[in-house]
Amino acid sequence: MPKSINYISYPITQTNTQNHTEFCNVFYHSFAQSEGKAEGQTIKTLVQNFLTTTASEDIYTFCANSANPPSDEPNQLVGAVILTRLFNDAGVELFMLSPMAVLPTEQGTGVGQGLIRHALDALKANGVQAVVTYGDIILYGKLGFKPISEDFLSAPKTKSHPEGWLSLALTDAPIPIITGKTRCVEAIADKQYW
Repeated sequence: MPKSINYISYPITQTNTQNHTEFCNVFYHSFAQSEGKAEGQTIKTLVQNFLTTTASEDIYTFCANSANPPSDEPNQLVGAVILTRLFNDAGVELFMLSPMAVLPTEQGTGVGQGLIRHALDALKANGVQAVVTYGDIILYGKLGFKPISEDFLSAPKTKSHPEGWLSLALTDAPIPIITGKTRCVEAIADKQYW
């Protein structure tokens, strides 16, 4: 699996997030701009918790760097995404995409879609069968995600917007119906995120 790819002139890399501060700040600035500073801080704290409490085999992180930084400045992170394991009794290799962020100055450039596509390709190459997310149907629909019902695959927590539960198969086989409850990683288990 390639560790890096350029998509629409943005270098995208699977990362081990050694620079937690810069990675977390992408989420803060993105959410603070769209939802307010309090929400920005909430999501930044969530990301910090993902990075410090989630086992390495249960998390993937990817980032996009600025396309053409000034020669005297290092590449700046402009987008980031986290995918974490969604545990289930059916043994399906299932991950959840959340959260996702792009700096306000880079939104609308394609970096977000490129980042997600790269992440999905990497997970597929690692044998992940499906990805779910809890988000904007229009945005994620552009990437092939489809709404799913709780009867098909239950969310780990009660959702405040049931229409935002989405899935995407990463194999040719359809996602099997997963009976019983799913469990998310500890960092996102708080009901405030649902």
